Amino acid sequence: MRATVTRTISMLAMLGLAACAPGPGAKPSPALATDEDVKAMRTAAQARLEALQAGDIERYLSVYQDDAVIVPPHSPEIIGKAGARSRLTEAFKEISIEAASDSREYEILGPEWIAERGRYSWTVTPKEKGQPFDDSGNFMLLWHKGKDGSWRIAWEMWTSSRPLVEPKGK
Repeated sequence: MRATVTRTISMLAMLGLAACAPGPGAKPSPALATDEDVKAMRTAAQARLEALQAGDIERYLSVYQDDAVIVPPHSPEIIGKAGARSRLTEAFKEISIEAASDSREYEILGPEWIAERGRYSWTVTPKEKGQPFDDSGNFMLLWHKGKDGSWRIAWEMWTSSRPLVEPKGK
Protein backbone atom coordinates (compact mmCIF):
# COMPACT_ATOMS: atom_id res chain seq x y z
CA MET A 1 0.00 0.00 0.00
CA ARG A 2 2.75 2.43 0.95
CA ALA A 3 4.58 1.77 -2.34
CA THR A 4 1.39 2.48 -4.29
CA VAL A 5 0.87 5.81 -2.49
CA THR A 6 4.52 6.79 -3.09
CA ARG A 7 4.29 5.91 -6.81
CA THR A 8 1.00 7.82 -7.12
CA ILE A 9 2.45 10.94 -5.45
CA SER A 10 5.58 10.71 -7.63
CA MET A 11 3.50 10.35 -10.78
CA LEU A 12 1.29 13.33 -9.82
CA ALA A 13 4.38 15.44 -9.12
CA MET A 14 5.84 14.54 -12.53
CA LEU A 15 2.56 15.36 -14.24
CA GLY A 16 2.47 18.68 -12.41
CA LEU A 17 6.00 19.51 -13.56
CA ALA A 18 5.18 18.47 -17.12
CA ALA A 19 2.12 20.73 -17.09
CA CYS A 20 4.38 23.68 -16.18
CA ALA A 21 6.76 23.08 -19.09
CA PRO A 22 6.36 25.36 -22.11
CA GLY A 23 4.48 23.87 -25.02
CA PRO A 24 5.78 23.58 -28.56
CA GLY A 25 6.43 26.97 -30.13
CA ALA A 26 6.34 28.75 -26.77
CA LYS A 27 8.63 31.74 -26.47
CA PRO A 28 11.02 31.85 -23.53
CA SER A 29 10.23 34.32 -20.78
CA PRO A 30 11.99 37.64 -21.35
CA ALA A 31 14.97 38.35 -19.15
CA LEU A 32 14.74 40.99 -16.47
CA ALA A 33 16.36 44.38 -16.88
CA THR A 34 20.14 44.15 -16.62
CA ASP A 35 22.74 46.07 -14.64
CA GLU A 36 23.40 48.03 -17.84
CA ASP A 37 19.71 48.95 -17.95
CA VAL A 38 19.85 50.20 -14.37
CA LYS A 39 22.96 52.24 -15.20
CA ALA A 40 21.20 53.75 -18.26
CA MET A 41 18.14 54.56 -16.12
CA ARG A 42 20.36 56.28 -13.52
CA THR A 43 22.09 58.26 -16.31
CA ALA A 44 18.68 59.44 -17.55
CA ALA A 45 17.73 60.42 -13.99
CA GLN A 46 20.90 62.51 -13.64
CA ALA A 47 20.28 64.21 -17.00
CA ARG A 48 16.75 65.06 -15.84
CA LEU A 49 18.06 66.61 -12.61
CA GLU A 50 20.63 68.69 -14.49
CA ALA A 51 17.97 69.90 -16.96
CA LEU A 52 15.66 70.88 -14.08
CA GLN A 53 18.39 72.98 -12.48
CA ALA A 54 19.24 74.59 -15.83
CA GLY A 55 15.57 75.38 -16.50
CA ASP A 56 15.88 73.49 -19.81
CA ILE A 57 12.31 72.33 -20.31
CA GLU A 58 12.82 70.34 -23.52
CA ARG A 59 15.83 68.46 -22.17
CA TYR A 60 13.92 67.82 -18.94
CA LEU A 61 10.89 66.48 -20.81
CA SER A 62 13.04 64.26 -23.04
CA VAL A 63 13.29 61.88 -20.08
CA TYR A 64 9.48 61.42 -20.03
CA GLN A 65 7.28 59.27 -22.24
CA ASP A 66 4.88 61.23 -24.44
CA ASP A 67 1.95 59.87 -22.40
CA ALA A 68 3.60 60.16 -18.98
CA VAL A 69 1.40 60.65 -15.92
CA ILE A 70 2.75 63.12 -13.35
CA VAL A 71 1.05 63.47 -9.96
CA PRO A 72 2.39 66.46 -7.99
CA PRO A 73 1.29 67.05 -4.41
CA HIS A 74 -1.84 69.15 -3.84
CA SER A 75 -2.35 69.61 -7.60
CA PRO A 76 -4.26 67.98 -10.42
CA GLU A 77 -2.45 65.24 -12.28
CA ILE A 78 -0.62 66.12 -15.48
CA ILE A 79 -1.14 63.81 -18.45
CA GLY A 80 1.46 63.84 -21.21
CA LYS A 81 4.39 66.02 -22.16
CA ALA A 82 2.17 68.80 -23.55
CA GLY A 83 0.56 69.40 -20.15
CA ALA A 84 3.91 69.22 -18.39
CA ARG A 85 5.46 71.63 -20.91
CA SER A 86 2.69 74.17 -20.27
CA ARG A 87 3.07 74.02 -16.48
CA LEU A 88 6.87 74.12 -16.57
CA THR A 89 6.95 77.04 -19.01
CA GLU A 90 4.81 79.12 -16.65
CA ALA A 91 6.75 78.02 -13.56
CA PHE A 92 10.21 78.70 -15.00
CA LYS A 93 9.17 82.24 -15.92
CA GLU A 94 8.85 82.89 -12.18
CA ILE A 95 11.31 80.57 -10.42
CA SER A 96 14.61 78.73 -10.60
CA ILE A 97 15.31 75.45 -8.82
CA GLU A 98 18.38 73.99 -7.15
CA ALA A 99 17.68 70.29 -6.60
CA ALA A 100 19.13 67.02 -5.37
CA SER A 101 17.72 63.52 -5.30
CA ASP A 102 18.71 60.30 -3.60
CA SER A 103 17.49 57.01 -5.00
CA ARG A 104 16.82 54.79 -1.99
CA GLU A 105 15.59 51.69 -3.75
CA TYR A 106 14.68 50.35 -7.14
CA GLU A 107 12.80 47.23 -8.13
CA ILE A 108 13.23 45.56 -11.49
CA LEU A 109 9.73 44.62 -12.61
CA GLY A 110 10.57 43.09 -15.98
CA PRO A 111 12.75 43.58 -19.04
CA GLU A 112 11.28 47.03 -19.74
CA TRP A 113 10.15 48.30 -16.32
CA ILE A 114 11.96 49.60 -13.24
CA ALA A 115 10.28 51.19 -10.20
CA GLU A 116 12.35 53.70 -8.24
CA ARG A 117 11.77 55.16 -4.77
CA GLY A 118 13.79 57.93 -3.20
CA ARG A 119 14.05 61.32 -1.53
CA TYR A 120 14.38 64.77 -3.02
CA SER A 121 15.33 68.20 -1.74
CA TRP A 122 15.22 71.48 -3.55
CA THR A 123 15.36 75.20 -3.11
CA VAL A 124 12.90 77.20 -5.20
CA THR A 125 14.02 80.80 -5.76
CA PRO A 126 11.63 83.43 -7.12
CA LYS A 127 13.12 85.41 -10.02
CA GLU A 128 11.45 88.67 -8.97
CA LYS A 129 10.41 89.17 -5.35
CA GLY A 130 10.27 86.80 -2.44
CA GLN A 131 12.44 84.53 -0.38
CA PRO A 132 13.82 81.16 -1.47
CA PHE A 133 11.69 78.21 -0.37
CA ASP A 134 13.20 74.89 0.73
CA ASP A 135 11.32 71.65 0.32
CA SER A 136 12.10 67.97 0.66
CA GLY A 137 10.11 64.79 0.43
CA ASN A 138 9.70 61.41 -1.20
CA PHE A 139 9.22 60.34 -4.79
CA MET A 140 8.26 57.28 -6.77
CA LEU A 141 9.01 56.82 -10.46
CA LEU A 142 8.06 54.11 -12.90
CA TRP A 143 10.64 53.89 -15.67
CA HIS A 144 9.97 52.25 -19.04
CA LYS A 145 12.51 51.13 -21.62
CA GLY A 146 11.35 52.22 -25.08
CA LYS A 147 11.88 50.42 -28.36
CA ASP A 148 14.88 52.68 -28.99
CA GLY A 149 16.48 51.40 -25.76
CA SER A 150 16.07 54.70 -23.89
CA TRP A 151 14.70 54.73 -20.35
CA ARG A 152 11.93 57.26 -19.79
CA ILE A 153 9.55 58.06 -16.97
CA ALA A 154 6.05 56.63 -17.45
CA TRP A 155 4.65 57.67 -14.05
CA GLU A 156 5.91 60.12 -11.46
CA MET A 157 4.56 60.97 -8.04
CA TRP A 158 6.06 62.92 -5.18
CA THR A 159 4.99 64.23 -1.83
CA SER A 160 6.45 66.94 0.36
CA SER A 161 7.58 66.21 3.90
CA ARG A 162 6.63 69.76 4.91
CA PRO A 163 3.33 70.14 6.74
CA LEU A 164 0.57 72.05 5.01
CA VAL A 165 0.22 75.64 6.18
CA GLU A 166 -3.24 76.39 7.54
CA PRO A 167 -4.93 79.50 6.18
CA LYS A 168 -4.90 82.48 8.53
CA GLY A 169 -8.06 82.99 10.54
CA LYS A 170 -8.73 79.30 11.22
